[in-house]
Amino acid sequence: MLARFGELHPEILAAFDVKVPASAFEVFLDAIPEPKAKGRTRGLFQPSQFPAVERDFAFVVDANVTADDIIRSACNVERSLIERVDVFDIYEGAGVPEERNRSPSPCACSPGPAPLTDAEIEAVAQKIVSAVMKATGGTLRT
Repeated sequence: MLARFGELHPEILAAFDVKVPASAFEVFLDAIPEPKAKGRTRGLFQPSQFPAVERDFAFVVDANVTADDIIRSACNVERSLIERVDVFDIYEGAGVPEERNRSPSPCACSPGPAPLTDAEIEAVAQKIVSAVMKATGGTLRT
């Protein structure tokens, strides 16, 4: 059995003060079969033995731009190098135009079998900035 699901008993709903019908499910992860060797695929990002290079960006974007919009556009730049993209804060207030916010976004790039050169790091950084600006209509805070 891979999973089971069903409607919760009324006594359980009452115990949790739930006033509407509710369902629950359970997935048995151990029951999920391993992929066949022939069709096995690997993720695009492969960890490196060299330390990751981190860059911080602060984008000023419209208030309706989500953190996910920023993360997706940055991650799709160099999928084999980009290890992580985070949006850890959204700032609205003094110094940022109304209806816009500033979203700091640190990115970590992990080199492949050899360390990245300064020129390669700068090229990836410029691609990230361009991709986020194009996808969100934002600007890079200077």
